[in-house]
Amino acid sequence: MAKAMLASYIAALGLTDTLKNFEFDFTRRLQLQKIVYLLQEAGAELGYHFGWYIHGPYSSSLANDAYPLSSAPAEIIDTFKSPVDEKAAKKFRSLIDSVPSDKRRADVLELLASVHYVMTHSFPRARTRKEAISSILDLKRGRFSSSEIGKAYDLLESKSFLK
Repeated sequence: MAKAMLASYIAALGLTDTLKNFEFDFTRRLQLQKIVYLLQEAGAELGYHFGWYIHGPYSSSLANDAYPLSSAPAEIIDTFKSPVDEKAAKKFRSLIDSVPSDKRRADVLELLASVHYVMTHSFPRARTRKEAISSILDLKRGRFSSSEIGKAYDLLESKSFLK
């Protein structure tokens, strides 16, 4: 069920390219993990559980579902027509449209998902922008600057991903 819904959202949101060379490309796997995490946080009920990992939220069951999908031709994925939650898709799209589509895309998605995770799921949770910045600086060990983390927080807040 989750695999079919995942394929439906990938097709509906035009994300089939994310699965291209998935098996051999860490960056694509990272992007898909963060995309699905943020999609679920936008309200899509895909049923994946995410825990914290080096590069932020990670779901092993998502990885297990994505590998077989990645080997399917794009035309097959595009045939999945299960209805998707339009409200969740719209909220997700408003966020993802703010993410650059260049080589930094994976880094930005990692940062957005990580900031969201420390604000909503980690223990203890960050309660403020300042605490989120501090948490990410500590967890990511200099991978992102305070300014980058603050911008990610602000973007999440402006797109109603933070309550």
